[in-house]
Amino acid sequence: MVQEARKLEEEERTRPNVSQTVLRNRETHKRLSASLPLLILKTACRGTPHVSAQPVIEIVLKVLSKRHPYLLENFAGEFLQITLKFILTFRHYYAELTTANWRGEVTEVVVVVVVVVVVVVVVVVVVVVVVVVVVVVVVVVVVVVVVVVVEVVVVVVVVMVMVVVVVVVVVVVVVVVVVVVVVVVVVVVVVMVVVVVVVVVVVVVVVVVVVVVVVVVVVVVVVMVVVVVEVVVVVEVVVVVVVVEVVVVVVVVEVVVVVVVVVVVE
Repeated sequence: MVQEARKLEEEERTRPNVSQTVLRNRETHKRLSASLPLLILKTACRGTPHVSAQPVIEIVLKVLSKRHPYLLENFAGEFLQITLKFILTFRHYYAELTTANWRGEVTEVVVVVVVVVVVVVVVVVVVVVVVVVVVVVVVVVVVVVVVVVVEVVVVVVVVMVMVVVVVVVVVVVVVVVVVVVVVVVVVVVVVMVVVVVVVVVVVVVVVVVVVVVVVVVVVVVVVMVVVVVEVVVVVEVVVVVVVVEVVVVVVVVEVVVVVVVVVVVE
């Protein structure tokens, strides 16, 4: 670049001053003005790409001020400086980007980004799996509770209906027995009416007591059976839920271990 500037300065010494010619000839002025971008590119794009921008800008402006001072006046030196700085800066960073060290740093950055993305994806998957497991467990518990409540209500209703039916049947049977006994006693032995009445009353009382005892025993047995069955069902459901949670946790742990091993191997 310095050699180019010296060559231009040498040519400037051997050539006449063209500023007066440009002022006299408008066509030449337009032609030189149109060739300004080409002059900038030819001057700025020669030399090494790592050279600093400011010395090259100063050399170009120095040569232009000697050979074509009107260009600096017409186009303003700031425009030339901005254009040259953009070109040289672009070439500098492009050269840095194409070096081996820069490519190595880019490769390391890409690897780090890929690892971070994989870790984030694994964490998101684990969180989603845990949330799904929690939701499933909550739904199962709610369903079990609802089923147990419904079954208890049904059992209570059935027991109450059975008690009512037994009481009605017992009452009917007692009434029938009493009526038959009374009729038989009245027909057979009129004399022993009082004794028969007493016997009938005793029999009725005994029958009622027996029936009540039987009903109570039946109800207690039914309730105990229902309670035992419900307890067994609840225990089985809880065991199943615990086993499912343990299996899900083991699967999630295995998936996380496999992903971590894959990331470490990569």
